Amino acid sequence: MASTVSNPKWKEKMEIAYEQHLREIYAPCVQLAREFEKTLGKEKTHEIIKNMYERDAVKSARQTRKKERIENFRDFLAWIKKTYGSPYWSHVLTYTLKEAPQEYWFTCTECLNAKVFRDMNAADLGYIMLCNTDFAATPAFHPKLRLRRTKTLMQGDECCNFDCYWEE
Repeated sequence: MASTVSNPKWKEKMEIAYEQHLREIYAPCVQLAREFEKTLGKEKTHEIIKNMYERDAVKSARQTRKKERIENFRDFLAWIKKTYGSPYWSHVLTYTLKEAPQEYWFTCTECLNAKVFRDMNAADLGYIMLCNTDFAATPAFHPKLRLRRTKTLMQGDECCNFDCYWEE
């Protein structure tokens, strides 16, 4: 029978660069996806990956909504600021945030996720796994939230332009 006791050494931190960490996480996913493309074809593989990642993003957003009690735009904006102001995201993204009472504009000019996927010649998969999920997740945070975005670094644009707004 497997042990349910957590070994304290498993809680220790290791030193690893953010870029190396992301490569180690995503490289096996990219490799597996490319193998599936050979068998199932690119279109079917991408559809399966897209659906899985969207489901996961929606589930995560709904859990966040409950945990953080996101009931209005101000609650959501506070969560955005807390999340993307964290040490992790401050190392992964370079961005500016402008806000209005019912809208914010998040412009990302550097994204380590995009760099890692583009370096692996897998921006198509990075977009499906990370960027595209924003459209499914946004209304899951709250039914009145909407997202407009026309550019992503993952797709080779000069920035990612998020326009998130509250629709009454």
